[in-house]
Amino acid sequence: MDLAHFDIAHYTGHKALDELAKAYRIYSIPIARALAENCVQVTSMDFKEDHDIELLAERTTVQQLELDQVDPINAFHWGGYLTALRKKEAECCINTAIFFQSMMESTINDAIGKSKKNFHDKWEGFLSQHEATVQEKGFFETYLKLYRKVRKPSVHPKTRIGIVNIEEHRFPFVHDCLMNGWFCFVFLLNKTKQYDLDYAENWKEMSEDIHRIPSVIHEPDFVDMSILSGELYKKHLDHFNK
Repeated sequence: MDLAHFDIAHYTGHKALDELAKAYRIYSIPIARALAENCVQVTSMDFKEDHDIELLAERTTVQQLELDQVDPINAFHWGGYLTALRKKEAECCINTAIFFQSMMESTINDAIGKSKKNFHDKWEGFLSQHEATVQEKGFFETYLKLYRKVRKPSVHPKTRIGIVNIEEHRFPFVHDCLMNGWFCFVFLLNKTKQYDLDYAENWKEMSEDIHRIPSVIHEPDFVDMSILSGELYKKHLDHFNK
């Protein structure tokens, strides 16, 4: 391949969705497999006569885990699993945001040519020039949440330790922002290439058919692992403090 013709937008766009798919799999595949895929090494030892945590982890997903159904001894192990996977989810969200922003910048720069305007103004100008509707301008405003709350603090961190905007480093938030960013990209293609792509259909093809991510999600289906892990630890401690 001649690298002089390397398409950075194609590469980083797909890499962003690859990372988003990893975040989705944390919720949707058995916890033991999610730990293994993310190279998390765990040893679960307890003094129960029926030591069943490994077997349960092999058949239970994060989405299936219910606090009321968890054994108080196993609650400690589940809490540890979710703490580790929550960190991996945040890492995937950071990677997604960084890669996708590269796609967004390269595509707008390619479309408008040299400009001294900043990223925001370039896209705003392109949308206005091509008579974007209120809804289409809204796509970009929603995407900007990912840029401002995840990508920017990650690329220009003020401190080494700690994540800013922790609550936004989650699959549901990133999924929504990325979908809207993709709609912006489709808008740009339609205007510069004279395409007639449907926003939802094109996103569905990219997310579901290529990257195995649901195109539409229901946010309550994706529990906040930080909260649930804390509740699991508390259940474990309350059992011993009775």
